Amino acid sequence: MFIDYLTVMVVGLSITSFGVAIFFLRGNLQDKNFVPFFLVMGSLFFFTSVNMIHHWPMIGSFNIYSGEPAFLLGLGLLGYAFSLHFGYPLKHLGVYNIVAGVIIVVIGWALYDANLSKSPIRSCIGFSLLGVSSILAGISFYLKEGSGKVLHYVVAVCCIVAGLIWLVTVSGAYRLHVEKFNKWKPMEFQGTPPMPMTPGNLPPPPPPMSPAQK
Repeated sequence: MFIDYLTVMVVGLSITSFGVAIFFLRGNLQDKNFVPFFLVMGSLFFFTSVNMIHHWPMIGSFNIYSGEPAFLLGLGLLGYAFSLHFGYPLKHLGVYNIVAGVIIVVIGWALYDANLSKSPIRSCIGFSLLGVSSILAGISFYLKEGSGKVLHYVVAVCCIVAGLIWLVTVSGAYRLHVEKFNKWKPMEFQGTPPMPMTPGNLPPPPPPMSPAQK
């Protein structure tokens, strides 16, 4: 059955973008107050993406460009929550940030080339900003404090712009979905489906032909 819950995932992208911007602007990369935030958002992306990757509820390539980046994002956010809670340095996630960021940028441009959304350019920019912010965040973990803080501000700006893009995107998507699915009905309300042909309900065989009919 076709199930469209991309809107919830896009809302998550906007919330995550703004939250990550605040996290880096505060400058304390060991702030445990952000553990609930990273845990909640990471769980949202993890569970929705696992379902999407496994069941392919969407049509065409939407399952790929939505499910797999969300899976990477969900694991990364859960990794942040785990690291902050147990006091591990975030630099251990630096390589993950960089590689995942590159892949998200690639997916953003692939989305644009395939013209897969109502606004491919806007979606491409949104993905690219998130990917670039992930790359820069990963690099900043290995730099000295002064240089790292400069990158943190750049990451925050990229995330704020991306958050605004996803907020505008999901606002239009909700309006479209409310109109599009206004008269949609579950299968049980769409009429009785045809009875499957089983040995118990097969039609009787035709009567044998008489010699006069042969």
